[in-house]
Amino acid sequence: MSAYDTVSFKKGGERWRYEIERDNAASQRQAVLTFLAEVAELDQKNREDFIKEHKPYDDMGGLTQEEYDNTLVDMNRKYWGQFKDGVEKKLLILELTLADKQVLSQARSIRTAFNADGTILASNKNGKYPNPYKNPFFNSPSSISPNMEKALEKLKETAINRLHPTPLETPAEQPRRLGTQHEQDSLPSGHKDNQNT
Repeated sequence: MSAYDTVSFKKGGERWRYEIERDNAASQRQAVLTFLAEVAELDQKNREDFIKEHKPYDDMGGLTQEEYDNTLVDMNRKYWGQFKDGVEKKLLILELTLADKQVLSQARSIRTAFNADGTILASNKNGKYPNPYKNPFFNSPSSISPNMEKALEKLKETAINRLHPTPLETPAEQPRRLGTQHEQDSLPSGHKDNQNT
């Protein structure tokens, strides 16, 4: 194998490896963005269904304050549970897709956020639920709590920062410039001339 063939083989191998890394990063990044879009869709559907079910109670529907509060708590717990189930199914698929450890760790933090939310929504030892007017869940039909919003934002940020090709690629139509004089001298003269134009 000539010196030129050796350099070409080495550079070809680097580009082949780079393209695999680039494709892997792109597929993982797209998986994260798809997951985030699906979470937003689930939350939007939850909002719409919640508002529709709540419509008869806009004027408390003839209920006492206590009855209305209990109904509100039940509705929020119901829709949060549906949201949690839907997100966790999609999260499992995402976890199986991710190879980057930092992004995977951040994806798993979504489960931690759900656990924290579940504690907020849980009843106390007397079976009483938190005051719905002091609970951030009950101030909006959204099932995304402040904890969850932070986890989702951090996942997006981590994926964008981590899942990009390294090193940055020179456009395919422009050959990458060889670094050492030895490598330059190994090229046919016509090729060296082209690089200097």
